[in-house]
Amino acid sequence: MDKTQKRYLLLILLLALAYFAIFILPNQTGAADATMLSAFEHDEFAQYPNLMQMFRGGETSLLAFKHFLTYQHYYYGFPFYLFSALVLFPVKWMLGPDWVAHTRTIMTVLRQLISVLPVLLSAILLVLDQLRSKAPWKALLTFLLLISLPAVVGNNMWWHPDGLLTLFCTLTVLLLIRDEGKLGLYFYLSGVACALAIGAKFLGALFVLTYIAYLIYAKIARKQTWKKVILSAGAFLAVMLGSVVITNPLLLLPIERGEIVAAVSIIFSESAQGFYVAGGGFITKLKDVALVLRSSYGGVLLFLIALANLVVCLVKRRNVLKSLVVLTWVAALMGYFLFYASTLRGHYFIPAVLPLYACLLDLVP
Repeated sequence: MDKTQKRYLLLILLLALAYFAIFILPNQTGAADATMLSAFEHDEFAQYPNLMQMFRGGETSLLAFKHFLTYQHYYYGFPFYLFSALVLFPVKWMLGPDWVAHTRTIMTVLRQLISVLPVLLSAILLVLDQLRSKAPWKALLTFLLLISLPAVVGNNMWWHPDGLLTLFCTLTVLLLIRDEGKLGLYFYLSGVACALAIGAKFLGALFVLTYIAYLIYAKIARKQTWKKVILSAGAFLAVMLGSVVITNPLLLLPIERGEIVAAVSIIFSESAQGFYVAGGGFITKLKDVALVLRSSYGGVLLFLIALANLVVCLVKRRNVLKSLVVLTWVAALMGYFLFYASTLRGHYFIPAVLPLYACLLDLVP
């Protein structure tokens, strides 16, 4: 990096630090005790006791470890609870034996480190290529746009998996772009990131469309042989599925695996109910999506401009792989909520919109 690029990097890091600090005060509210959580955030109230029971220990180290693994709230994967527990170990050590009584401190740490920090890291990672360009000012403008989206600001003020999901999805996208169709190390590392996304929240499984497009790109643009494409796809599946099991070790235990499968089945069943019957059909859902885009992502026009930007990049053969990866990921996630899911909330689109809006200035000289 030259001096100008380093200055912009320093400015972005200072802004990120200030941004992180701004949310500390609001994230202390509504969390005086566990009961208060039920009045302000029902999801947090449902998650909190399951996280706390991971620390209950046991008569032996093996039993304590088993209690740590069996977090019992299998609507979200183990990575969410694992990272949440890891950030609390220093808190437990500093506050001493009665640390569980400090609900406000615990919730502030969880909201800051599991929601605010991952999205901040995602935004920084997404602008690094612009930062290294001859127009590093693009990185600053893009970074400010990403962190100021109403959906992001709202998601920063609760403890939920979507911050981690956004980070894991961002890593998946960037690692695929970094691989450049070579089907090499970064391709397989993206499988690990994708496994973490699936583990944090099942929406990570929607990357299937992106990987199909990526393999076709590797065959056509990089002139990879069919043999290498097929073998690489098989090896990738082994890496990704192995990573899913490693990051969700309860899948190895028959009873817990059955409970996890049952929980995921319930999620898919509930997600599919009420769309065409009670929901009013595709037009109604389209209006709902437009409403979310207006209230949480800068408006429908900005979203369409961002999509059009990727299409133009593909037509003009500029940043083809980047545009292909981001466009297919956005299409898969948005398609899921348009054609399948019955519920829609503002933070659901963050993992896709952040990479999409990070490309907005790609055609600017």
